[in-house]
Amino acid sequence: MDIDLQGERKKLKEAARFWAGDRAPSNFGFNATTVSLLELAGAPAEVIQSVEAKASPEPDEAVCYVWEENWQSFQFYLMVQSQWVIVTGLTNSVRVKLDYAGIGSAMWMDGIHRRDRKALFSDLRLIESAVLEYDGEKKR
Repeated sequence: MDIDLQGERKKLKEAARFWAGDRAPSNFGFNATTVSLLELAGAPAEVIQSVEAKASPEPDEAVCYVWEENWQSFQFYLMVQSQWVIVTGLTNSVRVKLDYAGIGSAMWMDGIHRRDRKALFSDLRLIESAVLEYDGEKKR
């Protein structure tokens, strides 16, 4: 079986960014209310039809799907999300890195087999990188 590891890791990165707060709407917020407002404003028919084609029946909700291949890694991350090293300054607090010693202890205490730890740790480093990348983008 040929597995798309790039796609799998990309989806895990998207889930991490979503967890960190990156919740951009997928349909630009077009819904039935948008269409009604355009009709009230007297928008041209072609504009209304264009928006109707893009509109979702309900307002866009913040949803992020996690692939089955990533589920165990993401669940483990949620278990150890308290392991962030945070630096606090005068005006704000910043996530700096995950405490790898704490994560190693959690792997041991959760009974994760040695043969599975390397792949899980690699996924956690990807999640860590995605969260820190998103945090950096928020500051700009």
